Amino acid sequence: MIRCSRKNILLRDRNQCQYCGKICTKSEATIDHVVPRSKGGVTSWTNTVTACVSCNLKKSNKSLSDIRMTLLKAPRKPRINEILYTLGSELKEDWAPFLAHFYKGTSNF
Repeated sequence: MIRCSRKNILLRDRNQCQYCGKICTKSEATIDHVVPRSKGGVTSWTNTVTACVSCNLKKSNKSLSDIRMTLLKAPRKPRINEILYTLGSELKEDWAPFLAHFYKGTSNF
């Protein structure tokens, strides 16, 4: 079972704001509740998305229809292989500088 956590939501969405499409760094990415918690929304795979700070502030605690925002894709629970694939790609990027000399001096995998 894949736990619904900040890290896993960011992995599922590949750090991309689901409102404007901006690729966020881990530190600038936020998690937004599509149906705000103040309006009965829960923290679940189908109600949370990655959002840039700007879009999260714009949406605030409003519904998408109230402010005419749309999602790039509907939030859903990912399959374990999707999370592992994305996590594997991130690990390669993180470790590339340390492993480069094993790959003929390049950091391209």
